[in-house]
Amino acid sequence: MIRNIRNAFAISLLAGAMLLAIPLAWAQEPAEKTPAEKTTTEKNQTAKPQPDKTPAQKPATESPGRPRDLEPGINKTFYLSNVSGPTDLQDVVNALRTIVSIQRVQQIPSLGAIVMRGTAEQVDLAQKLIDDIDKPKKKFGGEYRLDFRIRELESEKRLNSRTYTLLIEPHELAKLRLGTRVPLSANNDPDKKQLQFIDVGQNIDCQVRTETESAVGVNIDVDFSNFGMSEQLTGEGHGYPVLQQFRVTVKTTLELGKPIIIDSFDDPSSKRTFQIEVVATRVKQKE
Repeated sequence: MIRNIRNAFAISLLAGAMLLAIPLAWAQEPAEKTPAEKTTTEKNQTAKPQPDKTPAQKPATESPGRPRDLEPGINKTFYLSNVSGPTDLQDVVNALRTIVSIQRVQQIPSLGAIVMRGTAEQVDLAQKLIDDIDKPKKKFGGEYRLDFRIRELESEKRLNSRTYTLLIEPHELAKLRLGTRVPLSANNDPDKKQLQFIDVGQNIDCQVRTETESAVGVNIDVDFSNFGMSEQLTGEGHGYPVLQQFRVTVKTTLELGKPIIIDSFDDPSSKRTFQIEVVATRVKQKE
């Protein structure tokens, strides 16, 4: 009987184990795939991985302290002895860029220098070009003589001619005073001794402001005066002297050695005409 009980217990254990195994088998069984999934699976199983044939890029090596975008070449600094102004230096820079095809070039006005970077051939061409440009400028300044000739004409007939000469240094003001200081009463009371003076005669002020090899730029101020009788001017015949005054202020350029008429005008009280002619001559060369 005991044996029957043991058999029955074993059978029940076996049946329970089978019941537990059935759901696990169902869970592990894969679901049925669609035709499209089967095709994709077959392709993935047959495709073999291809090795990457792209060559590995080596990291770019950079020299210590060298910018990445700096092209290989030669650095050169040119110090110009006779070209120092910013405008003149810029003209040299423009010539290097145009003629030598140098792009990396910069002027330094405070040092009178030009810095560039280029190939050895470009540096040699730049040196030749700068040597041609950076030459001592010809000295043409000095002391000048200005001859003033004032002509008095009537109906194109010369009545009078006076000549005055001034020696002048550049940028210095030269003055000529020739005439008489005439006292004038300060008021209508002749008993009072308050007098004013006026210069009657020829006054010339002149200044050389610019110089070139063949010409000078000048400022000229000519003032000449004389006395005439009142009846000559008004026809009334009061007998009082009347002061006639003519003044010319001119800024002009005089070609050296060439007579130039800087002004011509008529006398309003007569039929006379006045001409002012000037000749500039360099008498001393600047050392």
